[in-house]
Amino acid sequence: MLKQLIIQRQRAFHSGDRAVWLHYRDKVQREISSQKRTYYARKIQNLKNSNPRQWWNYIRQITGKEKPAPNFDITSDGVPMSDLELCGKLNEHFLSASADLPPLDLGRLPAYLPAPEPPPSISIAQ
Repeated sequence: MLKQLIIQRQRAFHSGDRAVWLHYRDKVQREISSQKRTYYARKIQNLKNSNPRQWWNYIRQITGKEKPAPNFDITSDGVPMSDLELCGKLNEHFLSASADLPPLDLGRLPAYLPAPEPPPSISIAQ
């Protein structure tokens, strides 16, 4: 029915008869609203009450808000790298940030444990 109304509205528009065009324009708008209400009641309302997650997924899908999966293909010289190769490259990069620092001398670190004295105790006064 909606398709026929749109065809009639377009014919009225191209014929130049403004009164008829306005009449069909209003009918098309009312029919679209009616179809939206029917669609919501038939498809979406039931999902909202029975499965909220599926309802949200459906809403995102019909509104075009579905995010595409990100593309994480990382290449080296045009060849995709495996996860192990990628980890190695990241490791090399982070190691290069500290390459100019001297190695850590573990003997110069203070020894916190075991402590020479027990830690202080806290008591609650009543």
